[in-house]
Amino acid sequence: MIEQQVGQFKRMVHIKPGFNWIRAEPSRNFGIGDVRMWFVLIGEKGAVQWQIGTDWYPESARQHLARFPSWPLSGEHQPKGWDLGYHARERQYEDQPSRACDILPEGKCYCDGSGLAADDLIEGFLNGGDDWLWNRLEAYYAYVFEGAEYPNFHPIIMPHPDERPELS
Repeated sequence: MIEQQVGQFKRMVHIKPGFNWIRAEPSRNFGIGDVRMWFVLIGEKGAVQWQIGTDWYPESARQHLARFPSWPLSGEHQPKGWDLGYHARERQYEDQPSRACDILPEGKCYCDGSGLAADDLIEGFLNGGDDWLWNRLEAYYAYVFEGAEYPNFHPIIMPHPDERPELS
C-alpha cells in the first residue's frame, strides 16, 4: 500500500496481486483473478474510491485462459472499472446500513458505489495519469460530501511535444 498526505486529503493506492486458485476438486476451486488497484482519497467526511481490474494475470492464469477461444490474446488488455464509490462517516440517505470498513480508521462506514460509473474514469486515467485522477477524485469527494456538481471525467489528451510551446 502507498500512502501520501496532500493538503487536507490522504491518498492511498492499494495493489492486490492476481491469482490462479483453480483446483480439480470443485470444493477447492476458487477461480482466477487479475491484479486489482484501489485509489482512495480520504478526507474529514469520509473517503471516495476508484477500483479497477487491470486484466493482468499471473502466467499460470494466462495459460488457463488461453484454452478459451473467447479470451483475447492480442495483448490489448485494458483496465476495467469495478467501482466508483464512497465510504462515509455519516449516513448519506435514510436507512443506509453501516458496515465494517477497512478504509476509515473508525472501522465502520456507510458506503455505496457504482460499477457502471467506474468505467467513466478509464480514458481520463489512461491519458492523464495520477494527476488527472487525484483531481477528479477530489471533485467526486466534493460531489458526494459537499453537494458540488458531478465531476467531468472526460479525458485530457496529452499533446505532442511539438504542440507544447513550453517545450520549444
